[in-house]
Amino acid sequence: MMTLRTGDIHYRPFDDQGDDKHRPYGMRRMAWLYLISRKFWQTLVGIGGIAFLILWGMDRTPTGDNAPVDLTMLTARNETLLLHLAASLLASVIGIAVWSPFGETERVSPVVLPVMRAVHLLSMGVIGCIVIGLVIASWRDVIPGIDLVPLFVRNALFLTGIVLLAGWLIDVRLAWLLPVMFGGVTITGLLQDMANMTTPEDLWRGSGWNILAQDLTHGHATAICLGVAIGALMVYIRDGVRDTEGGE
Repeated sequence: MMTLRTGDIHYRPFDDQGDDKHRPYGMRRMAWLYLISRKFWQTLVGIGGIAFLILWGMDRTPTGDNAPVDLTMLTARNETLLLHLAASLLASVIGIAVWSPFGETERVSPVVLPVMRAVHLLSMGVIGCIVIGLVIASWRDVIPGIDLVPLFVRNALFLTGIVLLAGWLIDVRLAWLLPVMFGGVTITGLLQDMANMTTPEDLWRGSGWNILAQDLTHGHATAICLGVAIGALMVYIRDGVRDTEGGE
């Protein structure tokens, strides 16, 4: 029986054996190779590192009653800044993980991979949001009426969507930088406006153009974030991303 070689995949189109053990590159094997090529385990380590970073960052915030600063405002500021940082880093890690160092195997594979893309992306997003969300949920509630965990999830989904759309349009090897840029602009804007903020809630009343700095009462910001995330997910599952020169 002739064996066709397609990239790194060996496929036996006329194999009448149904069990994967008779097909060295069956679906289970393909799924495993896909996760390896996408650096899945390294991604989990990266997510754990982000969670540790923001937990460590909040532990540096003073808690003594005799501190010469407004502790409520200081805590609210640190929580807000770390939330934006965590969302940006998570989206960047996911952006790096969807790129394969072996080339865009989906373009030449005889096996249909949209399901693998969907499971891989959703698993990273869910794991990242749960792990980091638990850390954020452990913070002190010092911003009345502002629920930080949904805000983190919303912003992380939007930034991940930006990465996927940029990877589809240009090159995913560069797209992971976009969340860092968005997060940096948001954080810089908050620091510049700190002198005009008198209550913790002001930290989530940013400029109207920056949807990442708006709270959940701004329906248009949430709608845009979810719309970008869902649209990017559908495009990525269908087409994948460009990670080679001249990819289609």
